[in-house]
Amino acid sequence: MNARILAALLLLAGAVGLAVVGLRNLGDGSAPRVPFERGERPILFVTVDTTRADRLSPYGQTDDVHPAFDQLAASGVTFEQAMAVAPITLVAHTSMLTGLFPPRHGVRNNGTHFASDELELISETLEARGYETGAIVSAAVLEKRYGLNQGFDTYDDDLSESRQRHERVVADRPAEFTVSRALEWLDRREAGQPWFLWVHLYDPHANYAPPEPYRTEYADRLYDGEIAYLDAELQRLFAHPLVRPAFEGTRSTDPWIVLVADHGESLGEHGEKTHALLAYESTMHVPMFLVGAGLPQAARIAEPVSQVDLVPTLRDALGLRPARRVDGVTLLPAILEDPDASASDATAEGRPSRLLYGETLLPRFTYGWAELNVARLGDWKYIEAPRPELYDLGRDPRELTNVLEQQPSVAHDLSRNLEEFLESADAGPSSQLELDPEAAARLAALGYIASGSLPAVAEEERRDPKDGIGLHGNLEDARAFLSMGLHEQAIDRARQVIEEEPLNLSARHVLIDGLIGEGRFDEARREGQECLVLAPGDLQTLTRLAEVEERSGRPDAALELAQAMIEQHPRVPGGYVLGSRLLRQQGRYEQARSLVEEGRAQVDDERLELEMLAVESGLRVLEPGQQIERARAILDSDPFLAPAWRVLGRGLEETGQWSEAAGAYTEGLQRVRGSAPLHEALGRNLLRRSHDLERAAFHLAEAMRLLPRAPLDLELLRAEALAGAGQNEQAVEALRRVAESEAATAAGQQNRAIAWLRLGETDRARSELERLVASTPSAEGLATLSGVYLMLEREQDAEQAAQESLAIDPTPEAWNNLAILQARRGDTDSAVQGFRNALEIAPNYAEARLNLAYSLFEQSRAEEAAAQLVAARSASGLGDGGDRWRAMCVDSRDPERCAALWSVEGASGAR
Repeated sequence: MNARILAALLLLAGAVGLAVVGLRNLGDGSAPRVPFERGERPILFVTVDTTRADRLSPYGQTDDVHPAFDQLAASGVTFEQAMAVAPITLVAHTSMLTGLFPPRHGVRNNGTHFASDELELISETLEARGYETGAIVSAAVLEKRYGLNQGFDTYDDDLSESRQRHERVVADRPAEFTVSRALEWLDRREAGQPWFLWVHLYDPHANYAPPEPYRTEYADRLYDGEIAYLDAELQRLFAHPLVRPAFEGTRSTDPWIVLVADHGESLGEHGEKTHALLAYESTMHVPMFLVGAGLPQAARIAEPVSQVDLVPTLRDALGLRPARRVDGVTLLPAILEDPDASASDATAEGRPSRLLYGETLLPRFTYGWAELNVARLGDWKYIEAPRPELYDLGRDPRELTNVLEQQPSVAHDLSRNLEEFLESADAGPSSQLELDPEAAARLAALGYIASGSLPAVAEEERRDPKDGIGLHGNLEDARAFLSMGLHEQAIDRARQVIEEEPLNLSARHVLIDGLIGEGRFDEARREGQECLVLAPGDLQTLTRLAEVEERSGRPDAALELAQAMIEQHPRVPGGYVLGSRLLRQQGRYEQARSLVEEGRAQVDDERLELEMLAVESGLRVLEPGQQIERARAILDSDPFLAPAWRVLGRGLEETGQWSEAAGAYTEGLQRVRGSAPLHEALGRNLLRRSHDLERAAFHLAEAMRLLPRAPLDLELLRAEALAGAGQNEQAVEALRRVAESEAATAAGQQNRAIAWLRLGETDRARSELERLVASTPSAEGLATLSGVYLMLEREQDAEQAAQESLAIDPTPEAWNNLAILQARRGDTDSAVQGFRNALEIAPNYAEARLNLAYSLFEQSRAEEAAAQLVAARSASGLGDGGDRWRAMCVDSRDPERCAALWSVEGASGAR
C-alpha cells in the first residue's frame, strides 16, 4: 500500500470521518450455533445477475419484502459494501471463481474473451480434492466456450428446456428452470460426499419480463418484479434437504451458502439505462452474503470488500493453503472477530483498508471511447477517465458531487496507486475470440462490442464515457427501433450520433441496417463504402455490403464481398456461409460444396456443418435419413440453432414425414421464436398439406414481419393460404400488393408477374416476364414464362422458353413444361423421361410426379402409374388426402381420364 495514500487519508479523518477502518461486524450479530472449524464442507455458490443491492430488503428496500434474501441476512453475514470488479457478467464471474482482478486473469468483456486454461478456478481446486462439482448457468454469456467450465464434473449450459423464454438478445432460461435443474443435481448427491454447486440466475437482466403473478403485481416496476420472482425461486433452492442445514448451522460439516451479484443496474442513474458503460455504484455496488456453520448470525460487515475475496475466504474455511496467485484476501478474520470491536481497535490490529480495483473496458470495445478504471480505498472512490472523478461515498453514496478539486492530494495518490497496480498486472497470454458476424451482431445489440472494427483513435482523443452517455442512449433507441421495424426512426437517431461523432462505426452500421430495411440500397452502399475507408477490411461492414448487393439484385458483387470476407477473416465462418449460399442459389453446387469444405478445414463451427448439410442435400450426396441424423446430432449440442431445425424439417419432408417436419419447425420456434426462416418453413409445410391454412397464413405473415424486407414470394404464399382458408378478399389484397409493388431484383419481378397471373391478368403477366427475361435472362424466369405460354396455348413459344431455361441451368419447372408439350404431341416416351429429369432435380415436385403417373397410365403401365401417384401424394404432403387429393388430380387433367387413373390406384391397393 502506498504510504502517502494512507497518510493523506489519516490527515482527512477529522474532517470527513475516519476513512481507514478495519473490517468489522456491525449491528446485533449473534454468535454462531457451533464454533467455527476449518475443514471440508459442501458449498452452494449462487450468483445473481444484474441485481442492485439497494433494491433488496436487507439493504434498505422498504417497498418489498424478500424472504430468501432476508433469510440469508438473518442467518449469516451481510457485506454492506461489496464491490464488483466490473459491471460485466463474464468478467465478474471469472474474478469470483479465480480470486483475480481482470487485468490479471485477462477476461475483459462478454463474448470477446475467454478464461485461459492457465487460470486456476476454485472448482478445479475442489475437484482435485474429491469434491463433486456442478455448475448450472442461465445465460449464453457463460457458455462452456468461455472457459469457466474448468473443474466442473457437470456444466449445464443447456438453455433449451424453457418454453417461455424471455425476449432478450442473449439466450437465457428463467430461474424456475435453472433451480429445478439444481434441485435435480442435489437429489443425486450421496450423504457425506462433499460437493460444490454453482447456480447462476439471470432474471433481473433487461428486458425485464417477470412471469405472472409478478408481471401484474409489479406492472409499473418490472425490474422489482424480476427480483421478487428471483427471491421466490431462491426460496425453493434453499428448501432442499442438503441446503437447509446451512441456515441451522448445528454441525461444522453443514454446508455454506455464498450469494453474490455479478453487478447491479443503473436504471437511469447518471443517464445510463442498464449497465456496463459507466462505473458508478448503481452497477458496482453488489449484494453479498455468507451463511454457514461457525459463522455469526445477522452480522454485517461495513468495510468495503471485493468479489475477488470469495476464493481466498473459501480456501481459508476449507483449511486449504492460500492460492499462489490471488488478489483477494480471506474475510474470515473480520467475520469471526468480536462484533463490538471498534474502528480504532481494528486499525490498531494492523489491518487498514486496502485498495480495491474495478474497471469497464466496454466503452473502448464498443465505441473506441476511453476505458474506466476504478480505485476504492475506504469511503474514497476514484474513477480514472479523461475527466477523473473522486467521490466520498460515506457522505455521497449516489455520487452526485465530484470532490476531485476539493481533495486533489487524495485523487493524486489514488491515481498513482492505480497506475502502479495496472503496471504490475500481468494477464498472461491473450484470451480473445475472433467473432463471426452473427455473434458480433448479438453482442453489438446488447452494447458489449462495436458492430465493427474501430477506427484508430489517439488515446488523448478518446471520448469520456460519461460525456457520451447521450449518444449511447440514442444508439440504444435506434437499435430498439430497428427491432420493431421502425427504420426511419432508427435512421434519424443514427444520423444524430454520426453528426456528433463521425467515426462511430456502431452508429454507421445501425444507419446501414435502417437503409437496408427501407430498401434504400444505393444509400446503404455509399455508407458501407465510407465505413471501409474508416476501417478497411472490417468484417461487419463487408457483411452488410454483401447483403446490400444481394438484395439489390447483384449476386456476383455479393459473392465478391463474401470472398473478401474469407481472404481477410479466414478463421470466421461468415464468408464461407454467405458464399456457399450464393453459389447454391446460382445452381453452382459443386463450387458451393468446395467452399464449405475449405471453410471446415479452417473453422470448427456448427453453422458450417449446417451449410455442408444444405449443399449435400442439394447435390443428393446425403440420403434424407443421413441428413436427419446429422441435423439431430447438431441440435443435441445446440438446440438454439434455427438452421438446424430447418435442415431437420426438410429431411423429414423428403422422407414423406410431413407432420413430423411441422413438429420440428414448431419445436425450433419454441427455442428461437424470432426465426423468420422457421416461420416460413412451417407456413409452407402447412400450406402444402392444406392443413390449418389460417395458421399457415399466420406463420407466413410472421416471417414477413421479422424480415427487414420480406421477399414477395412470401406474400404470394400467404395469398394462397388465405384463399384456401376462404378469406378471398384478403387473398386478393395480398396479390395486388405483390403485383403493384416495386421490385428491384429479378426474383421480385418474377413474383410480381405471378401475382398478375393469379389475378387473371395473363397478358400482363406475360409482358412482365418477357421484359424481365429480355433484360435479365434467368433459368427461373424463362421457366415461368414457358408456363404462361402453355396456359395461352402458345406451344412453340413455350418450348423455346423451356429450352432456353434448360440451357442456362436445368430447372425442374422447365423439364416439366417441356415434357407436357411432348405429351401433348403424343411423344409419351420423351415426356416420361422429361418428368423423370424434373424429379431427379426435385424429388418432392408433386406436379411432375402426377404428370409422370398420367403419362405412364397412357402407356398402359398401370402399376407404375399407381406407384407414382402414391409417391406424388406423399411428395405433395397430402398423404391419404382423400377428396383434396382427388380434386388436385381432376384439376390437372380432364375428369374422366383422371378418375380412371384414380381407380387404378385404388385397384392396386395403394391408398
